[in-house]
Amino acid sequence: MGRKAIGGSAKPPPDPPPPSRDLLRVRAPDIFQTLATAYSKLLELAVHQRDYASEDALSTEVRELGMRLGRLQAGARDAIELHSRALEVKLASAPAMLARLYVEEGRLLILELMGHLLSYYRQECLQAGRSPERTRKRNSAPGEANRGFDHE
Repeated sequence: MGRKAIGGSAKPPPDPPPPSRDLLRVRAPDIFQTLATAYSKLLELAVHQRDYASEDALSTEVRELGMRLGRLQAGARDAIELHSRALEVKLASAPAMLARLYVEEGRLLILELMGHLLSYYRQECLQAGRSPERTRKRNSAPGEANRGFDHE
């Protein structure tokens, strides 16, 4: 028996919006799959290095993946999709204990990847001669340039 909306009529759930053409998964599916596989390997490495103090190799590879995503003009949503795809594959066959480790390490890994992606775009902005502050002011409505950034 289906759910009834207020007023008594049953409504089907809305269809999800179509994927944006700007998403890497849509514009370059082969590259997206290659990057998803690379991210999955990094997730595996993160789980295996969990008990070791040295994570230099992992950090270097995550930074390189972030830079590659930036060069492909990927955005945060693309990084989330890579993360989701990798977790989906890993969790499908992992025992419960290992699945929990993938989720825990994945939370940290995606944040690190997003940080590197942000750094890439920040550096691009600075190299183009635009400071992030000037760009933020130019793209904001009057009076919104510092909203949420400065509390003077």
